[in-house]
Amino acid sequence: MSPRPPIVVLGAHRSGTSAVARVLEQLGVFVGARLDPNHEARFFLRLDEWLLAQSGARWDQPTGISALIADERQSALAAEYLALCLRTPRAIGYLGLRRWLATPRIDRLATPWGFKDPRATFTLPIWLRLFPELRVVHVHRHGVDVAQSLCKRHRDHFARSADAFARNRGLLGILRKRAGFGDSPRLSTLLGGFTLWEEYVREARRQVAVAGTRAVEIRYEELAAQPDLVVRDLARACELTPDDASIARAAASIAPDRASAHRNDPELRAFAAEVEERVRALRDVHASTIASEPRIRAGTA
Repeated sequence: MSPRPPIVVLGAHRSGTSAVARVLEQLGVFVGARLDPNHEARFFLRLDEWLLAQSGARWDQPTGISALIADERQSALAAEYLALCLRTPRAIGYLGLRRWLATPRIDRLATPWGFKDPRATFTLPIWLRLFPELRVVHVHRHGVDVAQSLCKRHRDHFARSADAFARNRGLLGILRKRAGFGDSPRLSTLLGGFTLWEEYVREARRQVAVAGTRAVEIRYEELAAQPDLVVRDLARACELTPDDASIARAAASIAPDRASAHRNDPELRAFAAEVEERVRALRDVHASTIASEPRIRAGTA
């Protein structure tokens, strides 16, 4: 069997990418032996973090990586390093020991495989140097719901960090504090989370346009409303052949109550009204660059 290119799930953090990665896994796609709580393969997550760091970027300030991508020599060397990681024993981190013993190179996998990482929205041009035929799955969700989820996660993290700091103040006068307070200061406001969503969606749309017919876009709201139909469409778009039982299990894993949650909160409804034009602008970009289908949208050639 010939090697298969990967399926890369990308999109803004808190957009439903984890749910889609779980769906793909249940449809028969290998997404990694060692996953973090967000269903991200730690192997590819660390490589994407490394790529972002080369330009002083990180997941919440990602646009700086454009400098690395624009530099032909640096981006070529970065791609060479990634290729090396895929074919050395480090690949065990993604494949697991048993799969690595059978196929010791990730780029030689002949069965459906891929990874999910929102950071890949910005690192994808480097990965395309290794896998020109890779398939893109862009998951997007209403920007206000994403902003609210990002803010909540930051505030929860901040509260835990502040409490830990109060309890360990004496030790921290001696030991180095490894992390800051909260996920990201940018996410302390809804507007900060919303602008991050805008950056991710704009970049993801560019990547979808580049990938053309090898890309599909999924609205989380449509996935939550019609999981069985969207899951079937996704399987078809990714050239997967799951049985009906696998499709049913994958569809049942989707939580419908998370879609359009901002409509049930007066503060979020008010914020949604403030940014309505900005949401519509990105929706218009979607309409002009993506071929319309009822549930899942494929890129254009």
